[in-house]
Amino acid sequence: MTLIETTSKSPMPSGDPARPDSESTDNAVSQPPPISMLKAMLYAPFRPAWVGQRTANLSLKRAWLIHFVSPLATVAVIYLLVFWANSSVSGWAAFTRLVRATQHEIGRLIGELNHHPIERILAVLGMIALVEGAHLVIGFVAMPWGARDERLRQSFGFAVRQTWIASSRLILAALIIGGPLACIEHEDGLWRKTNPRPIRPAIARPMEPVLPKSEPGYDKAMADYEVAFAEWGAATESYYEALDKWREKRPWLQHNPHAVGVPLGFLTALWFLWALFRSIGATRNVPPIARERRCIECGYDLHTIPMDSRCPECGKPVIESLGPDVHPGTAWEHRRGGDTIHTWWHCAQNAIFSPKTFGQSLKVSCATTAHRRFFAINLCAIGLVGVCAVLVVTYILSEWTDFDREPEMHIIIPLAVGSLTLMGALAVACVGAMLVGMIQSLTNKRNLLPAAMQVSSYLSGFLLCWAVFGATLLLMLMMDQSVMLRPMARAIGIQPNVLVTFLFCMPNFACGAFFLQRLAIGTAATRYANK
Repeated sequence: MTLIETTSKSPMPSGDPARPDSESTDNAVSQPPPISMLKAMLYAPFRPAWVGQRTANLSLKRAWLIHFVSPLATVAVIYLLVFWANSSVSGWAAFTRLVRATQHEIGRLIGELNHHPIERILAVLGMIALVEGAHLVIGFVAMPWGARDERLRQSFGFAVRQTWIASSRLILAALIIGGPLACIEHEDGLWRKTNPRPIRPAIARPMEPVLPKSEPGYDKAMADYEVAFAEWGAATESYYEALDKWREKRPWLQHNPHAVGVPLGFLTALWFLWALFRSIGATRNVPPIARERRCIECGYDLHTIPMDSRCPECGKPVIESLGPDVHPGTAWEHRRGGDTIHTWWHCAQNAIFSPKTFGQSLKVSCATTAHRRFFAINLCAIGLVGVCAVLVVTYILSEWTDFDREPEMHIIIPLAVGSLTLMGALAVACVGAMLVGMIQSLTNKRNLLPAAMQVSSYLSGFLLCWAVFGATLLLMLMMDQSVMLRPMARAIGIQPNVLVTFLFCMPNFACGAFFLQRLAIGTAATRYANK
């Protein structure tokens, strides 16, 4: 018996579900031929699942080499984009200027290293450790998404391998975000050459005389001050008028580059997460593990017990643990085209209110992807809840409607809130599956991360309800703050902001605890699954 996996010489029980899952894949699929590191880097941004399949057996050293080269290439791309953005020349002159600027930067870095060697080396090592630690954490959190019925170290190795390979997508991300911004900045530099910014007049604001009125020179000093103040005011007013005309003449996009950069940043982050999870969730060849014939209720060894008898430990019929209809998969896996909504509701309800029975129906030993589509549908709905919530806050609450000067914020803020809401739900589901799956795996000496991810995905219906509840609660607290909360805060003797934070956080903490409790029950119910 190994640390995580328990194998048996007894054959696996036979029997297939009545209707096979069209979205499930067999563990014994043939592994596609591997590809080179260069192809992995080139194709990773565009075909993440294809690269994930063909790099499943890539050594960790080569995957880390891709991870090492990709950030360097990304920094080079960013450097070129920054240089292009601040360059007003082109052709050979731009190239020679780039070479001189590069030499200058290298010389400056060498000079700083010579003057403060220990501090600079520690700073570089700390940054490297931070980056590497962040990649390991991301791989650890995303591990349940691509885990199979295998050893834990295999699931972790595959997740870390794909996380390292995902670093090659940073090059395209830098081009997607930095390319348009560099072009805008470059065009703005060219425009400023032909339309220079008005120069502020070099006239200091005069100081009011401090002489007492009884002094003989007070009247003259005051007259000189008024003349100087009038000249300063006229010059300043003329400057601001010229500045307003200059700003009106300046193209809108060059004046508001964040209207392009911020949406591109959030959309690129969503694309990066999609590509990462596509590669981690790629189909791969995992040899099946023969499982002991155990009772799904108590774990008693049923190897010698007839099928028509009961478990000697708990009395559960053996056929309900080893029969052909055991672990048939969820109703979502066997849905028809016309009953998608009804099946979605049925699975979401059973995962929340009957997690043990729901967990005992899951397929654990064979790979299935049906739960991912279920999760993706709910994730899109959760992101839409965040968008609707910020629109309600923006257009109903009067104190949030002052966006007339920046109309692009009507797009940026909903997109940002919707993206962050979606990412938050994804993080809750994956972190919950990782925590519960690791605890159950170490307790039962079996990799239960796939089961935990399935249960967490089907509990995304609860995450959707949680998102609606959280948005409604936040809106109520914001609208009712001046009516009930302020008098309540004064009566208790605390700040209103503290009371609002408490009233918002406590119900959400309760929802999080309920989610983890349902997830733990559903995952524990799969610990004796043999198919």
